[in-house]
Amino acid sequence: NWQRQWLGERHTDLAATLHNLGSCHAQRANPRDALQCYQAALVMKEALFGPGNFQVAKTLLNMAAVHEEVGDIPKAQALLTRALSISQKNHGRVHVSVAMCLNNLGVCHGKLGEWDRAATSFSKAAELFARSLGPDRMRRSMEVARAHHNHGRALCALDLLLDAEDAFVLAAGIHQNIGLGETDRERQATEQHLAALRAFLESEV
Repeated sequence: NWQRQWLGERHTDLAATLHNLGSCHAQRANPRDALQCYQAALVMKEALFGPGNFQVAKTLLNMAAVHEEVGDIPKAQALLTRALSISQKNHGRVHVSVAMCLNNLGVCHGKLGEWDRAATSFSKAAELFARSLGPDRMRRSMEVARAHHNHGRALCALDLLLDAEDAFVLAAGIHQNIGLGETDRERQATEQHLAALRAFLESEV
């Protein structure tokens, strides 16, 4: 295309375009095309910036999401593990990108039935999101809410029900702070989990 003609085979703008094109395909549920674009962007970013650059981690994160979506969980885990390592080396251990990697790794662990590892990942993700964003932004962050919700689900799987209730309450509180409507799917999911858990706990008294 015109970008390859004018910019050459290796250029930061072309790498960014390929990455964004991959995101468009992913949003349109075209995983094969998404992965092709992401792979091309990854190769170009590694050549331009080096394999340990934070730009590489961004593409790895997106590739992992597509693999997770199509059910290739081991591949997603491998990509996320590499993205986590790169993010920690570039940003330190307390950063939003590190928290995002941990949250997504937790999802993969859960899908493989590795609930201990999932709970640990979600707990660390929630903590790092909170520390990275600060107290005010944390109270209105969907990323923090998702980490708490996911943590609650993992704790339920481990039969740590009171701790799970606390996690769902934290997620619900953030939904309220944000002002999510009653029809919002994430708010509904948290409220349904919390209601079912409390009903069970009351029946056990």
